[in-house]
Amino acid sequence: MKKVGKADNWLLALTAAVLLFPWPTFCQEQTSTRIDLSRKAAQSAQTGQVAQSPDGDSTDRNEEFKNILGIVDMIEEKYPGSSDLVAKLRGNLYRHERNQLQRNSDSFEGIGDAGITRRPRPGTGENNEPLPGSDMYSSCEGLNNKELVAQLREISAYQVGVDYTEARRLMFTKIDNVGGEVECVYTGRKGQYNQIPSDRDMNCEHTWPQSLGATGVAKSDLFHLFPTDSKANSTRGSLPFGTVSSPTWENGGSKCDGKVFEPRPEHRGNVARAIFYFAVRYGKTIDASEEAALRVWNKEDPVDETERGRCNKIENVQHNRNPFIDHPEFADRINDF
Repeated sequence: MKKVGKADNWLLALTAAVLLFPWPTFCQEQTSTRIDLSRKAAQSAQTGQVAQSPDGDSTDRNEEFKNILGIVDMIEEKYPGSSDLVAKLRGNLYRHERNQLQRNSDSFEGIGDAGITRRPRPGTGENNEPLPGSDMYSSCEGLNNKELVAQLREISAYQVGVDYTEARRLMFTKIDNVGGEVECVYTGRKGQYNQIPSDRDMNCEHTWPQSLGATGVAKSDLFHLFPTDSKANSTRGSLPFGTVSSPTWENGGSKCDGKVFEPRPEHRGNVARAIFYFAVRYGKTIDASEEAALRVWNKEDPVDETERGRCNKIENVQHNRNPFIDHPEFADRINDF
């Protein structure tokens, strides 16, 4: 087998750029053919073969999309120093694919659960690129309470949903994976993963429980999904968050008394901002006692660089942001969630 040389490496990188360029007008059949040809070109670069023209056979668009993601992952592994660029390319691919689907439908699939259709965010142009001197939250100036909630919901509603399996894969292998290790947000236990682990080992925590409304696109919204030890995940279950005085379970700083669950100190603010986001984004309400604890945690555990970086990674996938990470003080301008 021919070894991959520098020219072949450049071909792989160029192929990724071509695949992810937001072609504006191609129909589904043309896009599928272009993806199929580009994928074959990338595979040929690995084997030293010459790519052949497409044979015209129909292709499964979903499978082709997954294949393209696989190529992007391969490039990221081969060139670890270019991870930031690859993350942007991956985000561009998601946007292009979802834009293509939107052209075939009057409403954007998945967003309908919240009664919102996909629209450009404030302060952005036709392709959702920031306008010069713009701030996506400038429309929130002077707003409070219900008016602020409504505006933040409109801003965060520009969202590209991913399926639940893909959301977990991204969480365990990209978003919360640091040097091959993933840390439980509740206990601090770490494990090495390059794929979705067994749910008897490390699980996916829905900070807003599925049984309380995290369904549809909300189920796989990465802003409230976190990796957790399976025991800690089942202990929390769908319990509300709050301060625990007499714990019946403790691990790594997190506590539970069977009535409420208290995360360890370094994750309390993250929980508060995830819950605030979910309530605003999906039109939910927060119990008064839980809200009181979350407000305290939002101040006691402020946003750090790790949380900001995680928000940036999720934006590359979903194309929306958590406003309460960008502006934690928004919570103080809302008197009742």
